[in-house]
Amino acid sequence: MKRRKRWILLLAVVLGLAWLYPFNQSVSYDSDGPMTERYKGDIQVLKETHMAHTRQLERKDLTAHKMICFSQLYEQPWLVSDEPVRINEAVLK
Repeated sequence: MKRRKRWILLLAVVLGLAWLYPFNQSVSYDSDGPMTERYKGDIQVLKETHMAHTRQLERKDLTAHKMICFSQLYEQPWLVSDEPVRINEAVLK
């Protein structure tokens, strides 16, 4: 009988934790205005510098291709938005 009570207690604890802390959580990220503006400015300067360098070479090389991928990574909505953005675990992976 004690064993059955332990299993019921364990099940109740697990169900209680699952109810209190759902597995699919999202977080609201509210950016700092001046910091976001500086960040956007830095990204713009980086892109302009890179584009000037690419024009001088008059060809696209592996670095230019990687820069396009990195710019997409650093311009995600939650990094450059002035408004609060909801983020879930899938976005961060």
